[in-house]
Amino acid sequence: MKHITNRMKKRMVLQNDSGFTLIEIILTIILTSILAGIFAEILTSSIQIYTDHNLRKTKHIDFRRTYDKYARDLREGKQWIGTPSSTQILFWKYRRTFPDVSGRRCYSDIRVGFTINADDITYRCDESDWNVQYPLLTVGLEGAGTSFTRVTEGGVDRVVMNIHFTVNDKPMRMRTTVFPRAQGG
Repeated sequence: MKHITNRMKKRMVLQNDSGFTLIEIILTIILTSILAGIFAEILTSSIQIYTDHNLRKTKHIDFRRTYDKYARDLREGKQWIGTPSSTQILFWKYRRTFPDVSGRRCYSDIRVGFTINADDITYRCDESDWNVQYPLLTVGLEGAGTSFTRVTEGGVDRVVMNIHFTVNDKPMRMRTTVFPRAQGG
């Protein structure tokens, strides 16, 4: 009988010791919520930083693509068409093509133009339809700060391109200078 009583006591102790109090459950929920909120805030700010970095990187890649096209064409520039303005630059470009059937190289001149509009920089040339302007830089371009400037010192031309744009309300500015190889009219 003594043996049964000890078993019953152990069973009663185990039955009385099971479960949590309401206060313990509430405190656990509150602490878990606070930790989840802190983790969510850290995760959100990390994602925002990553997104901002990628947008700035994309804009920088777009600028480099625009710069490469601009510099390549302007270096081959032969003669200005009119007077370059702060929003438009037009010129004749010397172009060499592949040999024709007889083996001679063909040379020709084509018109090239870069234009700054309110929200983009466009490109056009004679190789395609001169009246069609292809956008190079778009979205976020600030027309007020973006400009072309032609400077002549000692008979040598150089063209400075300033580009201002915003990415997530943060300014980004780039500036480059190109010296045309053929310093013509």
